[in-house]
Amino acid sequence: LGKNKENITFKQDNAQNLKPIYKGYDVIVAPNLLEELNNPKEFLDTIHTRINDGGYLVISSTYDWKDEARENWPGGFKKDGEPVTSLDGIKEILEKHFVLERDPINLNAKIKLSSRVKINKLSEITLWRKR
Repeated sequence: LGKNKENITFKQDNAQNLKPIYKGYDVIVAPNLLEELNNPKEFLDTIHTRINDGGYLVISSTYDWKDEARENWPGGFKKDGEPVTSLDGIKEILEKHFVLERDPINLNAKIKLSSRVKINKLSEITLWRKR
């Protein structure tokens, strides 16, 4: 980090109920956050208010949406008989304020649940720049 380390802060809070003080960021990283939220569409609709123009939003997601909040999924369903992928739904929401900077990449994660149980998850990583 060197000489710029004083410009870096790490914050943690409830992503569904962020306080107004959390704004003015150059980078926000949402690591496998969307699938944990009851309303990922609301988060995507409002995150632009927290990022400076020209700033970045990094999202990683498995798109493993919670069943009980189906109406709040950005994708992973059919609309008018046609499939809407999660990435397509996220693009539709974010492209109002962001540009997708590069093609998404996949990142494999091995999660240890216990000494005998491990699962593999494949997260899609997207990088967005605020207009």
